[in-house]
Amino acid sequence: MRDTFDSVQSAIRAACELEGIPQRPLSSRMTDRTLGLGSNWEEQAGRAGMIWRALQPLNGMPISILVARSAPRQTRCSCRRACCSGRQPHPYWIEAIDALAESALTAKLGIKRYDERKLILLSIFGERATFSEMAKLLQMDPQTVAEHYRKIAAWIGIRAANGNESQAWREAEQLLMQAGILVKQMETA
Repeated sequence: MRDTFDSVQSAIRAACELEGIPQRPLSSRMTDRTLGLGSNWEEQAGRAGMIWRALQPLNGMPISILVARSAPRQTRCSCRRACCSGRQPHPYWIEAIDALAESALTAKLGIKRYDERKLILLSIFGERATFSEMAKLLQMDPQTVAEHYRKIAAWIGIRAANGNESQAWREAEQLLMQAGILVKQMETA
């Protein structure tokens, strides 16, 4: 893990990648070359903690949006069962999607079904699915799913200069710069 980052997304991704592996015994994680931890694993874990601490003022929806956008969608699974693909959803990513699905209910968007809100959010944050595929899974009309997708996308503020997502990125950038974790590169002309 680097000392400084050039984007909020890279800082959050690095923190998620390091902290997304706590299920394994510490002794196993210390010697795993694929994690790049080596002998300085304590320093790297501390750095991940510093990133989360700096972002602590962003609670609820803003941090969930940032993690859903930045965290890896999948992580390795070592269960070795015959039915396993060797990958599983990353715990931070799924937790962020779940938190947003719950928040969408309290936002009074008129979308009561949790499974619909979650499926739409999964689609917004990287799991590709068409409206007709989602409608078939949910046993709903594709036009209703499309309408609900638009409501959730507007609530998150996708592509909106003053939307919730843009505001979360700006606040996170400011917090990480204040903590000395984010360093903007000077542009040369």
